[in-house]
Amino acid sequence: MRDDLNAFNFFNSLKKIADKYLSAGLCVLPASRTTKSPRVGKWSSFKKRLPTQTEVDAWFANEHDAVCVVCGEVSGNLELLDFDDKAGLFDAWKAKISGELFEKLVVETTQSGGRHVFYRCESKVCGNIKLAQKRIDLSDEEIINHKGKEYVWHNDKKYQVSVDGDGVMYFIVTQIETRGEGGLFLCAPTEGYSLTQGSFDDIPVITEVERISLLTAAWELNSHVPAEQVHAEESPKKTAVENGGTRPGDEFNSRGDFRTVLEKHGWKLVSCSNGNEYWRRPGKEGKSWSATYSAEKGVFYVFSSNAHPFEQGKGYSPFSIYAMLEHDGDFSTAASDLHTIGFGTLPVAEKNCGADISKIIGTSPDAYAAEWNKQDEAFWKQPPHVASHLIRDKSPLNTPIIEGLLREGETMNLIAPPKTGKSWLATDLALAVASGDKWLGRYSTRKGRVLLLDNELHLNLLVDRLDQIAKARNMPQEALDDVHIKPIRGHLRDLYFIGNYLKRFGKGFYRMIILDAFYRFMPDRMDENDNRGIGGLYNFLDRLADQLGCAFVLIHHTSKGIQAGKAVTDVGAGAGAQSRAADTHTILRRHQEEGVVVFDAAVRSWKPIKPISLKWHFPVWNYDPGYDPEDLEGAKPDRSANSKMQTESQNRIRLDADSLVKTCFKEGEVLKRTDIVNRASELMNVGETKANDLLVQARERNLLYFWKPEGEKYLLYSVTKKPPCEE
Repeated sequence: MRDDLNAFNFFNSLKKIADKYLSAGLCVLPASRTTKSPRVGKWSSFKKRLPTQTEVDAWFANEHDAVCVVCGEVSGNLELLDFDDKAGLFDAWKAKISGELFEKLVVETTQSGGRHVFYRCESKVCGNIKLAQKRIDLSDEEIINHKGKEYVWHNDKKYQVSVDGDGVMYFIVTQIETRGEGGLFLCAPTEGYSLTQGSFDDIPVITEVERISLLTAAWELNSHVPAEQVHAEESPKKTAVENGGTRPGDEFNSRGDFRTVLEKHGWKLVSCSNGNEYWRRPGKEGKSWSATYSAEKGVFYVFSSNAHPFEQGKGYSPFSIYAMLEHDGDFSTAASDLHTIGFGTLPVAEKNCGADISKIIGTSPDAYAAEWNKQDEAFWKQPPHVASHLIRDKSPLNTPIIEGLLREGETMNLIAPPKTGKSWLATDLALAVASGDKWLGRYSTRKGRVLLLDNELHLNLLVDRLDQIAKARNMPQEALDDVHIKPIRGHLRDLYFIGNYLKRFGKGFYRMIILDAFYRFMPDRMDENDNRGIGGLYNFLDRLADQLGCAFVLIHHTSKGIQAGKAVTDVGAGAGAQSRAADTHTILRRHQEEGVVVFDAAVRSWKPIKPISLKWHFPVWNYDPGYDPEDLEGAKPDRSANSKMQTESQNRIRLDADSLVKTCFKEGEVLKRTDIVNRASELMNVGETKANDLLVQARERNLLYFWKPEGEKYLLYSVTKKPPCEE
């Protein structure tokens, strides 16, 4: 009698709870506790709609031993985190998320000793995802044979046994997974299920950012990555691995730059923590992330359902990322493409078969001759152009990148003596173009993405310099987003390899590519004094710049000795072909004054420029007209009388803004511009143009106070504050 009464009370309670769940907007169904499945016909229709009250009344008028809820949009974007394997990872997962977020969640224990964690999300949730798994290897004694299949018992559950390529038997335990769109779960008040936190009447709605943080915390506890997520498919015919060969995809997984591929396709690196990287998909804003990359596992795991071509709840190797984004999932073509740029090695048998693989992975102009000759066949079949036709159909000049110096599709040398800060100058140039600001405060730039390939400095040193220059220039964050750095010290490759590496980015991705230092990109055994070899390198860069729609800047060093007596095109170590082949040949020469250099250039597609002086204000060079560009270190003095008088005058008074203020003003004195110019001419022996330049500098550096008198068009200047009579 007591058992009958208890059963009646349970079934009556189950009916009340079902009504309560339905009122809370949950798709509730009767279920079997043993099979963990709904006890209604064709229940799949309830993945799309809630049951009616009449249906619930009819179902629960009969006796059932369990209740279940359908997840997904039908229950208000309900999702469940299912902690199985005796909830072995629950505490570790809980420690990874904020206490405030955990307190929002609904938690219950399960009949197998696990945990269920419930929440609703403000956006749609996906289907079921396996987040954390572990592999357990077996011995023969533990195996149970049943109907021709092998099983093993673990924590009161039966698992099917698998065998890996080495003959080791194992099984996989899923420790954390989701129940999402279309999934369902048994819950309280079913026997064995008990709420420990929260209530089904008030399931919290969390943000997408909060949801991803919950899923990410679970994924980071994963200790088993399926083989298909680590090794992607490649065509064995094209990339044989027997006899010691390695596949391009495997080698790309170990050393490939998949991050640049992601960035090229609009992904953004949000943050890094404990060896994990958090990436945001294209088109998404804010601080949330859409996928995480585990360096330890070598897997890029996607949480977003809008990350095409990647699938939600799936992991990808670096090679898979490359194949999906660059070759629309064609792994065979992707492997072949990687092989042409130096990934993968042929097996021993193929190495000795007489095939000339230098044309595939070569490091010299000859290695590319065959390929280039094929490309050139169509070009050389075309007749010469007719001048009148060209003028009639004339196209505009290539887009300027540095006004007065460099255009798209061109190459510029930047030559300076060792230890004069040319690498600082190159980094400053990268930031100027990325932000669209003036370079050196003098040359306007066209905004665009910049890649700096550096083969001399370590990454931490490069980052430190970049940070210091960005702060000195007050660069906005978006400018730093468009400066990409790849330090290759310790991973040197020649220019031909680098060229094939750059082709993957496509035309227009980078506006400027800086190679620092150029001499270290030269192929082995190439002499920098070899005019033919250097000419071939620049010819290669010309074609590459056209293919990529960018400009190249090559950082190089001067020859030894004094540079003052040389022509601009003669400054630079090595063959003269480098200055003749480049579109712009810029140089730095030391000035007689410490911390000052003279910037000069020979240009091809611009009007000739005049040399200017640059002064070092750590960590940047700035244009400073206060120093005569003719006063180069080591320059022979002009012995004429006029030159001697001018030199003596300049030795007495330095031609800079500070000297202008000190020389032309007395304490409390108020002067017009014409008064200042006249005094500068008399006391400093400078002309009107020079005096005006110095005055402008004094104003920009806030060395003078200036104001416009009421009703007048001129300005007044003073070294002290505006006089009371002028207030």
